[in-house]
Amino acid sequence: MHKAIPPSADAFYQTHEGQTCAALLRERLQWFWPDLRGQRVLGLGYAGPYLGAWRGRGALCISARTPDHRPESANAQSLLPFVASDRECVVDPYALPFDEDAFDRIVLVHACVEEDQMVPLLRAAGRVLKDDGRL
Repeated sequence: MHKAIPPSADAFYQTHEGQTCAALLRERLQWFWPDLRGQRVLGLGYAGPYLGAWRGRGALCISARTPDHRPESANAQSLLPFVASDRECVVDPYALPFDEDAFDRIVLVHACVEEDQMVPLLRAAGRVLKDDGRL
């Protein structure tokens, strides 16, 4: 018997299935990018569960949630950072508040809700990604 799909990414990653999924994908991400010491990694969308692949291993990891992944405790009208960790914020994914060429790696997870918004999202990500960076 199948369980109902959780109503949010937050709820999904609190389930056994979500934790297993995140662990498997973190392992695969580490295989692709094994050593990111001294590099900056942006997680865009709902990438927090995956940034653990490099947190505590010398990489600066920033989790930039999109408004549709704002924690329920956050003000629905605000895009201001919320206190989930000191390196986590809510952003407009099409106008990222970071300098150009600020990140060595970008991990997009649950970042695009509408298919027609993919190109603007990738352009915004490309603006903050270094020329030799990886997405």
